[in-house]
Amino acid sequence: MGNARIKIQNIQVLPVESMHMFFRLTKLDLRNNQITGSLPKQIQHLINLEEMFVSFNHIEIVPPEIQFLQKLKILDLSSNWMKELPDELQMLKMLEFLDVSYNSIKCIANAVKGLGKLSHLSVSSNMIEEIKDLQSLTSLQALNISRNDVSSLDFLKECKSLTSVDASYNPIDDVPFDLRFSSFFLVVDGYTTV
Repeated sequence: MGNARIKIQNIQVLPVESMHMFFRLTKLDLRNNQITGSLPKQIQHLINLEEMFVSFNHIEIVPPEIQFLQKLKILDLSSNWMKELPDELQMLKMLEFLDVSYNSIKCIANAVKGLGKLSHLSVSSNMIEEIKDLQSLTSLQALNISRNDVSSLDFLKECKSLTSVDASYNPIDDVPFDLRFSSFFLVVDGYTTV
């Protein structure tokens, strides 16, 4: 049997009572629905899921059961109503792409710590003031922190594999001198490295 994929449209509530029957599912697309509240804890039954797109909903909570999606490589939670990410996200060791932009998140450190395969991280348009502890993201190549409240870029010194950083529309006063000659492409209001 090939990859099982499903796109669900025009729903407000996920059919949790039958979720266990979709254990072969590899891609779940729930974009642009009216899903509110929490993703159901029954997502833990989707053990073969590699891609999950739940952007443009009204999701406020990602349950700790997300940790059981051990094959997940792509997770798009953008444009929802989340204020925090569960620490259990750090258990998704295969995760390569994470987009949580356009939410109300204030901190990402514990949720992404240890995601060694993560290559793309977008946290744009949130309420993040400080970013730290990214040194464990050894594969991180692209980072979008635009449209937050980040005032310092010192954390970038820890990120050795970056190729591009978008830090535009943040209250950054100064780009640290050693980052001005960095090997990655950096965009900050009024300043760009090449």
